[in-house]
Amino acid sequence: MTEEEIGYALAKQLKTAHSIESNYGHIYLDEELHKAVDAALRPILERRLAQLEGEF
Repeated sequence: MTEEEIGYALAKQLKTAHSIESNYGHIYLDEELHKAVDAALRPILERRLAQLEGEF
């Protein structure tokens, strides 16, 4: 992912995610699942963005 893609994911996509898509269909996210996905992905995306920006 590029800096722009990660920034967009952090700013827009994560907080509005409503499903996870796979080859076998969608998993629709209720509030509990949404929070779990955000908690799992946000730190990884933030670390990757920092690496791309040269902070690490």
